[in-house]
Amino acid sequence: MSSTPEPAPDFRIVPAVDRAARLLAMIEAEQRPMGISELARRLGASKGSVREVLETLHLHGLLERDEQTKRYMLGPSLARLGNVSRQWLDVARLAQPVLARLANEVEETALLVVPQEDRLRIEQACEPADAMSPVAVSATAGRSFPLMAGACGKVFSAFCEPEVRAARLANLPRYTPASIVDPTEYDRELEGVRRAGYALDDEEFMEGIRGAAAPVFDDSGRLVAAVLVSALAPSLHPPRLEVVASAVAAAARAISGALGAPANPRPSSRRSDVSRPK
Repeated sequence: MSSTPEPAPDFRIVPAVDRAARLLAMIEAEQRPMGISELARRLGASKGSVREVLETLHLHGLLERDEQTKRYMLGPSLARLGNVSRQWLDVARLAQPVLARLANEVEETALLVVPQEDRLRIEQACEPADAMSPVAVSATAGRSFPLMAGACGKVFSAFCEPEVRAARLANLPRYTPASIVDPTEYDRELEGVRRAGYALDDEEFMEGIRGAAAPVFDDSGRLVAAVLVSALAPSLHPPRLEVVASAVAAAARAISGALGAPANPRPSSRRSDVSRPK
């Protein structure tokens, strides 16, 4: 919470609720316990009225009060509400309009791919409204493929735990003659993925198929999905592949933003767990 949105013309803000929301936002922004005097001063209200609101929030578990300092901090009920809210933030639902726009922009099928145990699964597929090519790569929601496959394999390896990444680099599969199986070369490729924000597949998983993928992060910065566009190699010739990759990365950032992800997530042990989003 950062500010109260402007109401619509026919909407009346309830003052007591507005005051409670502002107080919660202040404590959230400071990330520390705050006293009545400071909160009242910032809110421009009397200590008595602020105390009433704080105590009401405390009664419902939305705030905790330190009995020694008499300062207030965010309470356990907010954490429970946050967990419920996170469950409602369905990745596929939030991704659908973004994928649809991406598909129409690049005139190729756009996919949302999620990890499922030791494989990757297509969670959602959006086709362009006006498909130009009579031949396309088959991409059906529910279909799965190997964890290390192509551009998605690079995305999920670039942001995983270092020890997990090392184990994968030690046993790189060869899918096609173009597959990168040298650990040092593949690791350099992953460094490029973290730097650019997207990964490329130049016929490395399937001959005749090129693709681009980019990571989707949740509100804790954890990698939960990837956006993927793959197509026949002539359609995604190298110059166009870079253009498509930039569009894929922008779409992934948009979905990450809808999930509340940090503006510039970076790989770390806290963020690199690859698991199926809930």
